[in-house]
Amino acid sequence: GFPDGQIHVAYSGELPVVTRDDGTPAVWKSRFGDTTTVVQTFSRGRLVQSFRGAMGSTRTDVYTLSADGRRLTVHSLITSAFLPEAVEFEVVYDRNGPGPGRTP
Repeated sequence: GFPDGQIHVAYSGELPVVTRDDGTPAVWKSRFGDTTTVVQTFSRGRLVQSFRGAMGSTRTDVYTLSADGRRLTVHSLITSAFLPEAVEFEVVYDRNGPGPGRTP
């Protein structure tokens, strides 16, 4: 687990998501005041976040960092009664610059 037993994830413009690292559900409040139940776990080099809204919608994001630390892949799955089917997509972020532990 993590040293303090918690996973902290910060998003630009949002309040940080903080949960226990053992998969215990927590309530997270967005900058708009909406509350969501969230579970975060870290296993086999992947961070998994699962959000569940009050009306049953879900979003699961799986974050995977490449072995060289230069590419972050986020695989997302969203379900909702308001969508005709689940939405699944992947976003890849490439690091600009030298990367962790490297000098330019």
